[in-house]
Amino acid sequence: MNVTIETDFGNLRFTPGERIRGRVRWDPDPAARSAHLRLLWFTQGKGDRDVGIAGDLPLDQPAAGGERVFEFIAPTSPPSFSGRLVSVLWALELTLQPSGLVHRTNLTISPTGHELDLTAHLPDHEAQPGNKAMEWFQSKFGKPKGDPVSR
Repeated sequence: MNVTIETDFGNLRFTPGERIRGRVRWDPDPAARSAHLRLLWFTQGKGDRDVGIAGDLPLDQPAAGGERVFEFIAPTSPPSFSGRLVSVLWALELTLQPSGLVHRTNLTISPTGHELDLTAHLPDHEAQPGNKAMEWFQSKFGKPKGDPVSR
């Protein structure tokens, strides 16, 4: 099945509060009973995988396929970041049921519009004042212990 998720102007980097607009297309699927486009984040790396849904758009007449427009507002958190142990990624995800088809287009959502790099922090692993990504990470996973090189 041919599926595409496109954002306006091909933009895949957003800041909180910015509108994420575009269109989703898929081939007709007579068996499709439901279709949803979701704006979601997920963790990747060590430990359990976490997923959060920031927006869910049910799409009418999923069996017909075709093109639908969408709009979401980029949320404030969590920001897209990469760390030594875990990363947070954002995506637009189309799911069709009952086939279970899933198609994702990855996005970046952060205060800078770029993925935040948590490996570029102070050697003592303390968050720099105002580092929202590190503050969120530490509230979820706690402060790193020990020297990362010797772990």
